[in-house]
Amino acid sequence: MFEGNDGQDDGVEVLSGVHKWRMPSNWKFPAMSFQSDAAHGSITHRSVNVAAIGPQGTANEGDRHGARGSWPSTSLEISAPGRGHSGRFDIKDPHEPYTETWQTMPKIEEYFRGAHEARMRRLGDKKQMNGGGSIFPNMAWQGGGTMRKTIVVWHPAGVHMTECWRFYFMDASAPKHVKDGLRRFYMRYAGPVGLTESDDMENWNYATTASRGTIARRYPYNYQMGLGYEYTDPALAPGQLSDQRCEQGQRTRFARWLELMEG
Repeated sequence: MFEGNDGQDDGVEVLSGVHKWRMPSNWKFPAMSFQSDAAHGSITHRSVNVAAIGPQGTANEGDRHGARGSWPSTSLEISAPGRGHSGRFDIKDPHEPYTETWQTMPKIEEYFRGAHEARMRRLGDKKQMNGGGSIFPNMAWQGGGTMRKTIVVWHPAGVHMTECWRFYFMDASAPKHVKDGLRRFYMRYAGPVGLTESDDMENWNYATTASRGTIARRYPYNYQMGLGYEYTDPALAPGQLSDQRCEQGQRTRFARWLELMEG
């Protein structure tokens, strides 16, 4: 998370100033969504992709995550039962070639291409892992690729209110024009006026309101997606793995939450 894009340890710095805002949602909704909720994106964020807010413009259908390379990788949801942590990660083979991501900003593209090549030299024959998730109970991080390195903390401000604190990271050694480009993208993407985060906040807002209704209180919510398909592989992680979209992370979270509430 704290490596620079060139693979240098402790190679990032926080964009000065922390975005703080409040939203009418129970804090557990955003915390749960950031565990590994891959299923919501194709609908919730469709309009953001159509608007092509990312620095790659309309390439790759405007995907807000940037261009996706075809290099071999394995997507996994990883959770830590008994602790409540989980996330979604891409594990990639060594020597991945650079995938153009900042096509609309050639000078920034040049920087990230050089950083990627330095990272591959530093990694050698090691695999690399990108992704993000949640640390129980209320902290989440995103560390994927050249475009998103952020931490967010969901502070309860009452049963139906959450105060969000979001921190943005960038390479400490990057030149000013690269940092400025990242700052502008972060503001479009996340935070109180970020288009992607606004999509999510609308979900969490209405989910909180709907959960107060008569029917929602009468029936339990269903978190069975992918149940029974978890497996373990000590070579990859000490926790549980799943190679499909699932709600393993959410089950891990609520099991830990229940344990604490009944304690």
